[in-house]
Amino acid sequence: MELSLLKYITLHRFINLIRIFSGYLLSIVLKKTFVWGMPLSVSIEPTNLCNLACPECPTGTGSLTRHKGNMSYSHFVNIVDAIHKECFYLQLFLQGEPFLNRELFRMIAYANEKNMYVVLSTNGQLIDEQTVDKILLNPPSKIIFSIDGINETMYSSYREGGSFEKAINGMRILSYKKKLLRLKNPVIEFQIILMKQNEEHLKETEAFAESNGADRVLFKSMQVSDITGARKYLPENPHYSRYHIIGNKIVLKKKLKNRCFALWRATVFTWDGRIVPCCFDKNADYELGIMNGKSIESIWKSGKYNSFRNQVLNNRKSIDICTNCSEGIKTDIYSSSL
Repeated sequence: MELSLLKYITLHRFINLIRIFSGYLLSIVLKKTFVWGMPLSVSIEPTNLCNLACPECPTGTGSLTRHKGNMSYSHFVNIVDAIHKECFYLQLFLQGEPFLNRELFRMIAYANEKNMYVVLSTNGQLIDEQTVDKILLNPPSKIIFSIDGINETMYSSYREGGSFEKAINGMRILSYKKKLLRLKNPVIEFQIILMKQNEEHLKETEAFAESNGADRVLFKSMQVSDITGARKYLPENPHYSRYHIIGNKIVLKKKLKNRCFALWRATVFTWDGRIVPCCFDKNADYELGIMNGKSIESIWKSGKYNSFRNQVLNNRKSIDICTNCSEGIKTDIYSSSL
């Protein structure tokens, strides 16, 4: 856990942490679901629309089958009001580009009022002078710039439809104005998904990120959906990949165990308010509930949610979204503060 998160942990939230861990450990031992806590982490999707067409992203490829749209501010407030006493870590992204939702700045401000650690992930295409001014009026805790390269050639090999210079310039402006105002937040993280096209440039990437205003750099292993994507993008260095390629199949290096801590500590809301088990349920195929006047606790501890947890505890490989899941796998290859 990052030390910066400690200031968000109230007594109530700390007791919830103990309840979460206790229930999870007992569930593993007895192979039966015990859920005593509430989510400490939540992902809320401001939108599933995107302005890029990245080839391994279901939004970018058009394979995302659920309806497209933006979450309303009032819907967001209802969710935060229902969870904030126990939950302190908020990811304001899922599929799509968060800054396409015009209510995003109000959402960040409201979550800040509730003493939540707010993280955004952006492709940087919409970060200009005006956007930066709005961000810094009520800054999130962290903004991740998902760039994946340090020049136009690297960038365009994956980030289809975007401008490398526009993304980098947005990060520079944010860093400059943040320092000018002597603000600690947001922490600016420069993120690289490691692939063939950039794997030989780690040191240069670190220097580039620092010189262009990032506070941290993070190299992550890549998720692919099929053998075609694997052969095109997975790094040559096996240390940088979470997969083995066996014949015409991709297989996770780590054995899929019958457990998943995410189902005890976190939950996910799509833009239209559906609750799904995790970020790997891209199309909300395993919808577990929708608030519509119900309490989040009644859904979180419902028979439907617990049935899904029981299936994971006893036969996780039978759930298709679990077979390419990174929970329990070290996906962060390298990170550092700059």
